[in-house]
Amino acid sequence: MSMKLGKDAVGYYHATAGTELGDMSAVFSGASDIQLSMGAGAAKTSTRGGGGWDTELPTLRALSVSMKIPLDPTDAGYIALMTAFTTGALIAAAFLTDTKATAGAEGPVGSFAVTKFDRGEPLDGVLEVDVELKLSAYLCWCKVGVGNVIEFTTQPSASSAEDAAFAQQPVVTIKDAAGNTIATGTDATATVTISLQTGLGTLAGTLTKQAVAGVADFAGLGLAIDTAGTDKVLKASAPTQVGTVTALTSPAFTITAA
Repeated sequence: MSMKLGKDAVGYYHATAGTELGDMSAVFSGASDIQLSMGAGAAKTSTRGGGGWDTELPTLRALSVSMKIPLDPTDAGYIALMTAFTTGALIAAAFLTDTKATAGAEGPVGSFAVTKFDRGEPLDGVLEVDVELKLSAYLCWCKVGVGNVIEFTTQPSASSAEDAAFAQQPVVTIKDAAGNTIATGTDATATVTISLQTGLGTLAGTLTKQAVAGVADFAGLGLAIDTAGTDKVLKASAPTQVGTVTALTSPAFTITAA
């Protein structure tokens, strides 16, 4: 299946693969004719032994995006795409039917490989580059205005010692835009990741937890920070299947010298 994302389509990007939509602010300047292609292949297999039969099993779903951008070696988006293409690195990108500020805008978000970067010279004389990106790591299909929120419903301890597990480990809840816990469906069992958003040091312990009925309880998983300071802030995030995810942070807390 192939579809145009529309005349108002916008491509967001970040040089670091795995970046969430909320952390993407740069856009591909002058991008046009953005088209999305999705499909699934099949692999032929047979039961063991000569007396078996053949069958087809679905393979991984494939998603690719094509677009045209102006040939401008000074443009940051052009440079990011060219760098990803020439080095074989992945680039984080989101392709939406409109801007992130527009309710209802939607499209795929993930890490992409740039598989085509061809110069073209149309008759009107505008130099363009034909770009194709293939999805390597899927994050979510985001729809603005109906997003989920990853919220700390139990905060980490207000003060802990260096390298000591927080006495109160955080609890994170996945909620819909109305503030209701998402207790059923794919998003209710999303894997939540905790990271150190602000402050020096390394966050240790088990940093991921699969949610149960929309709740990821990190009790007993030994989250701890090895460097003293008063400005420690944790961030919770999760790749959900539907909706733009707002990853919220904890209040600042203190780690004291051991």
